[in-house]
Amino acid sequence: MNKLKLGLLFFTTNLFLNGFAQLNDFDLSKYKLPNLERRALETNFNVSGYNNYNYVPGQAVYGFEEYSNYNYYGDIFLNYNHYLSNTESQRESNIGINFSSDVYKLLQDREMLNEYSDITSLLYFQRDNRKYFNNQLFIETDLALSYQYSKNIKLSETPYDNSISKDDIQTHTILANIPLKLGIGRIEQVQDARHAISVFKELSEIERITPDKTDEQIIEFARLISQLKNERFFDSRLRKIAEIESIDSFLISKNYVSEQDAKYFTTLSDFWTYGNKPSRNSGTRLSGAFLPAYYFFDYYNIGDGIYLNTRVHNLNALLLKGGFELKHEKPINLIWQSSIDLNCYAGLIEGKLHDKSNSYDNKLRIPNIQLGLYHTIGFFPNTRTDMSFRYSVQYVQLFDKTDVQNEILSAEGESTKATADLTLNYYISPKFRVNAKASAYYIWQDSKDEVTINFDNVVGSNYLRSYYTSNTNIEYFKVKEIVNVFSISLIYSIF
Repeated sequence: MNKLKLGLLFFTTNLFLNGFAQLNDFDLSKYKLPNLERRALETNFNVSGYNNYNYVPGQAVYGFEEYSNYNYYGDIFLNYNHYLSNTESQRESNIGINFSSDVYKLLQDREMLNEYSDITSLLYFQRDNRKYFNNQLFIETDLALSYQYSKNIKLSETPYDNSISKDDIQTHTILANIPLKLGIGRIEQVQDARHAISVFKELSEIERITPDKTDEQIIEFARLISQLKNERFFDSRLRKIAEIESIDSFLISKNYVSEQDAKYFTTLSDFWTYGNKPSRNSGTRLSGAFLPAYYFFDYYNIGDGIYLNTRVHNLNALLLKGGFELKHEKPINLIWQSSIDLNCYAGLIEGKLHDKSNSYDNKLRIPNIQLGLYHTIGFFPNTRTDMSFRYSVQYVQLFDKTDVQNEILSAEGESTKATADLTLNYYISPKFRVNAKASAYYIWQDSKDEVTINFDNVVGSNYLRSYYTSNTNIEYFKVKEIVNVFSISLIYSIF
């Protein structure tokens, strides 16, 4: 009799563990989305800052070799996202508005102090649109538009008589991108399969459903979840009631449920509510890309009339670049994710700089190349928490095409940026989460000309918006910069 009991216990335990092994070993990349359309509206409240130390040896043009600065700021944004996926196309749109302000302090050689306060508003629209042929070949026609207005009040202590000078700077920036891409491959969202496994696993742990589930059963349940999320409701309470009823009916119809009680329904409700985030992706895309863009920058600085005169200039530029892009998303298992982005571009910047203060015009022409490698490792231990570690290496090379006779300015230089980011999300409620992020980056730059390369925007945008003029007295411009940044955000999903 005891042997029989031991045998039944061993058999039951083995069946239970094998069921969990099937769930834990499921390959998320097997799941393919049905036709779907989803919308989301989020608000973000952010507080962040950074501390920076920079050493620029031998830069007599500035009058100092080292400086440190401290920057703390906060912002709020509203973003609407629309995602559409079917066999013939993938489309994602983002529309948003952002307001931010910050306070900044600069110490030069540990003595000279600058302070400024800034208010910025940003409107943006972005659409990625891929049209598929045979589910693999695609043509992509994107559009990205943004307008930014910024007002900055800056107080500077002069090193000569310790007096204070004042700048009142207003800027307007317009950026329009119209990328065109031709490629092969497809990336699918697979978080609904992860959601299905979460529900199965938790109900199995409390012994309310049978633990053994095949890949086909997991996929079938995931497709039901995807379909339920496509349905529109104006009342969130009615939505949740209808979804729980549908899930319960599905589990009963498949004879998965062994017992229905309060524990069954509370567990089902909890993991249905929290198990659908964050997004997970699977697949690979390789494309050739042509990325034309238009850039406009208007700068107006009202000087104090004592140390600083009023300066007004603007820039119109056409930014052209083309190259290759590779994106690879791999769900390693249920809790780990690997995402790789690789790009290689050759570009040309053609623009016209109009300096109203000094009454002169110059043309700008800067050929360039840009390389970038980005790798993100995601960690998803449970339904309330996710973390990601991201590192990247970027390289930019500028080529000098100065033509003095035709009044064409250019620049020569090279720069590398290495970055590491750590991000944490914790869901306080299904719609409310805390986001914390810490970043560090290192920049090395060696340039013949006095330009500052901005890696996080269109190549050249940072120095293009400077009142750039040729300076034959500057033989080189070297920078070694280390920065650490932190931020804490409260994010609320309206729907």
